[in-house]
Amino acid sequence: MKPGTGTRLRFGVVGVVNTFVDLLGYLSLVLTGTPTFLANLISTSMGMALSFVLNRSFTFRTRSGDMRTQVPLFVLCTASGLWVVQPLAINVTVDLFGGSTTLSAVTGPKLVGLAIGLVWNYVLYSKVVFRRLGPGPVTAVGHVTWGVGRWRAWPAPRSRPAQDPIHPAASDGAREVKDLPEV
Repeated sequence: MKPGTGTRLRFGVVGVVNTFVDLLGYLSLVLTGTPTFLANLISTSMGMALSFVLNRSFTFRTRSGDMRTQVPLFVLCTASGLWVVQPLAINVTVDLFGGSTTLSAVTGPKLVGLAIGLVWNYVLYSKVVFRRLGPGPVTAVGHVTWGVGRWRAWPAPRSRPAQDPIHPAASDGAREVKDLPEV
């Protein structure tokens, strides 16, 4: 399997679950008389909360990283997709489904908006919110710092400090990481 394929497959599974929650909520609200804008706001908010938990823990398997940074980035990226990109797609395509039955007239534009939103979210989640710290083995460590021309990587929280084979006297569990570009 190519690198990243597993992540994309997990993102697809999470996307199906979130899409089901969003679509079911949206349809339930619209078909009971809630205006489409409000129905979309409520249903996407339900999906957003579930999406953060599943994407962080299952899709991108982020065990480290500052949630004080990840949550606002996630909300910003997701909200812009859900509340700007998706409504634009719905409004642009609503006339294409206007002559259909009530269910397809409501569902069609929403599905177009969901498809565009899924691509939007994957790109922003993988490049901004849950981005990897660097190439190779560094991606598995807790955090990486740079100083005086050298990168240092510390183990992720809850892992036992390993004995550094190159510098056995190192007491902080850090190890020097080579093959990373200078900043």
